[in-house]
Amino acid sequence: MKQMNMDDDLSAPRQLLYSTGNFGKNILASSIEVLLLFVLTEMLDIEPAIAGLLILSTLIVDALLDPVVGVASDRTYGRFGRYGPYILSGAPLCAITFAAIFALPASDWANLFTIGAALFGFRIAYSLIDLPHNALIMIVAPGGAMRSRIVIFRFFFSTLATLAVALLLRPITESGAASGIIAKTGLAIAVLSCFVMIVSYGSVARIDRSRHQSSAGKQAEARNNAGHFAAVGRSRHFWAIIGIGILTTLSLPLFPKSLLYVATEVIGDITRAPDLLTAMVVGQFVGILVWLLPSSRFGSSTLLQASYAVAGAGFCTCYIMLKISTEWLEVGAFLIGLGAAGAYSLIWALIADVAETIARTVGAQAQGAIFAFCILSQKAAIGVGSLLLGLSLDLGGYGEPNGSAATAILLCAWALPLLLLIANFWLCRTVRRATSDAG
Repeated sequence: MKQMNMDDDLSAPRQLLYSTGNFGKNILASSIEVLLLFVLTEMLDIEPAIAGLLILSTLIVDALLDPVVGVASDRTYGRFGRYGPYILSGAPLCAITFAAIFALPASDWANLFTIGAALFGFRIAYSLIDLPHNALIMIVAPGGAMRSRIVIFRFFFSTLATLAVALLLRPITESGAASGIIAKTGLAIAVLSCFVMIVSYGSVARIDRSRHQSSAGKQAEARNNAGHFAAVGRSRHFWAIIGIGILTTLSLPLFPKSLLYVATEVIGDITRAPDLLTAMVVGQFVGILVWLLPSSRFGSSTLLQASYAVAGAGFCTCYIMLKISTEWLEVGAFLIGLGAAGAYSLIWALIADVAETIARTVGAQAQGAIFAFCILSQKAAIGVGSLLLGLSLDLGGYGEPNGSAATAILLCAWALPLLLLIANFWLCRTVRRATSDAG
């Protein structure tokens, strides 16, 4: 059909503009990941275990909404396209609720109800932009070299967003985490994210609006999907990749989540948190090239194993440097970022490999279902990580004069991720035997 030419002719500037949506999403997600638990426990005086449970609850809601949004968007065909209504409405809602979360410490109306309303509101709004923006890549770049370039561009902008958060963290820590500074920073991030998301969608809006499907085609697709879901659920390779995704997003995010606690309780200097986060982000930028260059020679599962090994070496290095000299902790943070760059990007290539394997073995073309369930399980795992960190702080007596919070932080934020990365290394070997790079 003629409309495919529009996809094939997607210019490099428009590819970049679409990819900036990952900056718009990730600057929100990274800010929440690094700051939220600290704000809840330190500035809003919520018990760490309750704060962790609250974060887990909101992430579960977010994860459960993704399949709902995916099904709804598949059935949306209007003047604003299939995904436009969700992104264009979700972006301002995300901005409002995100700004509200970080305005709470400076307000007089902070209580469990308003805190919960802001957090759940943000997660609902985030679902409206996250999955639709990810799904857009299927029609913006149907495959081949263009999709590979866009995947790289997207990860670059995601990493750039994390770097921006690291830079914004410095004035926050230098001010002693003043509530006014946090509120202003939250507002600035919210406005920037909303603007970027609207520009990102606008760059490919014509392609989205050009997609049409007949009612008969939609009904046939729905019937096929029902059978595909059952076939996917019977595949052990599907559950292996679900496990890999869960362990990845449960382990690696614990490092940035714990940085403010590590800086205060272990190192004794809160201003070291931005330095460690920046070192991790620099490692991620370097990792973009490190993992891209050998991708034509090695399969995704092989490279993913290597990335877990590098990240694990980073956690070991951090522990060793704590015993030798904390001045060199950034070396370990850099290695964690280097490994994380491969883990966060290559896992999606491995998911595609598994989807192709399932298609060959059981005849089910259910890539959308596989990606949706992977996103759902990974978001739930991120929430479990927050809960584990909160429980560890509670059990370690965080805030108590004779507590052992430093030990609890190191066990949960550094030792546990190392064990999970070892488990993922083994799981990748299992998947590799079944996928196209097994030989």
